[in-house]
Amino acid sequence: MTHLDPQRDDLRDLLADAVSDVEPRHALDDIRARTNPERRRWPYAAGGAVLGIAATVATFALVDGDRVRDAREPDPAGSPTASASSEPTPSESATEQPTRALPVYYIGETPRGPRLFREFRPVPRESDGLYEAVQALQQAPLDPDYRTAWPAGSISQWSYVSDPGDGLIQVTIADASYAERPQGMSADEASLAVEQVVYTLQANVSARAPVQFRLGDNPVNQVYGVPTSEPITEGPPLEVLALASISDPSEGLLVDNDRPLRVRGVGNSYEGTMVWRITRADTDEEVDMGSFLAGWGEQRLFPFEGEIDVSDLEPGDYVLSVATADASGGTEGYGPDVDDRTFTVVE
Repeated sequence: MTHLDPQRDDLRDLLADAVSDVEPRHALDDIRARTNPERRRWPYAAGGAVLGIAATVATFALVDGDRVRDAREPDPAGSPTASASSEPTPSESATEQPTRALPVYYIGETPRGPRLFREFRPVPRESDGLYEAVQALQQAPLDPDYRTAWPAGSISQWSYVSDPGDGLIQVTIADASYAERPQGMSADEASLAVEQVVYTLQANVSARAPVQFRLGDNPVNQVYGVPTSEPITEGPPLEVLALASISDPSEGLLVDNDRPLRVRGVGNSYEGTMVWRITRADTDEEVDMGSFLAGWGEQRLFPFEGEIDVSDLEPGDYVLSVATADASGGTEGYGPDVDDRTFTVVE
């Protein structure tokens, strides 16, 4: 995996999860049956008691300012109709402005088939969040394990009307070619492409607003072969989202081994146990392992948080992996969901 510019270290200070009770709740009627690709195996199956590691319970608050709001709650200031047909022109360069973390959902693989993983990207604090979110959907994710279904230029216009209720998000596809599912794209991936837009834009308008896909001035009957004549609400979290998703650290983070590595994310796992391990990037040699506590038994994702002592790690590249527990053969027999981040220890 490639490493990011050291300036991205600042992203870790922007992340604040607020998702213990906010992952989307309604179903997308045409979600396809998921495939079962090759299992990503772990060298152990563990619950928290088996590991003998103290788990950390995380409580996250909804916050504003330079912290991300991914709560799909109405904007307390009352958002006006937002349109981003042209790029905003900030008065200062991005490096001179305060920044915030922008939540974007990308597609990645799990033992249960493709699912959405959330990634945070640093953007100028005063930038148009909806504009930045749409642009990010059409760019490569920071983590090379993820991908997007939306190439550059595939979305031509977008807007958000906040009233009535949760409002309505409108997204215009660039041309009729995006109505059909392209060769090589599975039905699962096509459904996730639609979900990718819904989850990302809802997160960035802070409301569970349905998404109306359009072609020109009218609603389009389908996008990537998925029916879209009516506004689309978000699909069930446990059918759409990965069950293990790291928010912090960001990909390619530079880590001072004099400070603990802070880890945050969301998950849903057997007995709430999220298993973590650190391996050397070049050899896959395991150097440390443990667990965090999230939650399970409900149709949502739960936050987890903790700190890992990295003072004994020599300078070099490492991989942090966080997975759902696999104490009984995995969820529906599939095995653990896994998310990982590469980081570099420096002296």
